[in-house]
Amino acid sequence: MSGSIAVVLAFAEGHAACGAAGVGPWVADDPFAAGRSTVFTDDLGFAAGVVRVGGRHEVVDYPLTEMLVVHAGELSVVSGEQVVHLKAGGSVVIARGTAFTLDAGAEALWAWCATRAQAGAKPGLTVLDRHAHLSPSAPPGDDILISQAPQCRAQGAFEEGALRVGVWDSTAYERRSRGHLCHELMHLTEGQVTLRLDQGRELVVNPGDTVFVAKGAGCGWLSQGYVRKFYAVV
Repeated sequence: MSGSIAVVLAFAEGHAACGAAGVGPWVADDPFAAGRSTVFTDDLGFAAGVVRVGGRHEVVDYPLTEMLVVHAGELSVVSGEQVVHLKAGGSVVIARGTAFTLDAGAEALWAWCATRAQAGAKPGLTVLDRHAHLSPSAPPGDDILISQAPQCRAQGAFEEGALRVGVWDSTAYERRSRGHLCHELMHLTEGQVTLRLDQGRELVVNPGDTVFVAKGAGCGWLSQGYVRKFYAVV
């Protein structure tokens, strides 16, 4: 599916929420093709969706750069001396070209976004830290704010070409709807947000939910308390 969409990919309770455009390989040599559901793709080599897979997977040369968030089960990912164990709410970026072994529990489920654009990333694993120290970042512009300006902070964790992944937080605020400036996967680690979408729809995002918003999708924001999230934007 392409176009300006905003959709929950997976809920905190550990189940996928979205209807998939297709199940199977998004790229050639996808080691998770049997369990990969693709909800969104664009013409520039970016996509998002969910994967449900179990067992051991030996990967010699990963064909994607993928940010994933575990929603059910457990994952163990080993690449050289890097050993990553993830439970629900854990997140890691697997860079293109990485060789790794992934062991997944029988009911493992993760939400994902990925790029296949050739950008020369260094292979390896980058774990997102929900407790990362954050630095002040710019709030939304006055032209779209309805409330007073919030205090926002962020910390980048990974960057490849146009893809940026990290952690962000904010005090409460409200802004009007406007076309989203980028493709974004967001996973709420704390707080609650109501996304106000086109045609009067509202999408309530709770802690532990993962949402994807496509570039250009009409999207307003209302948070009545502190919010913290993992993000991947491109």
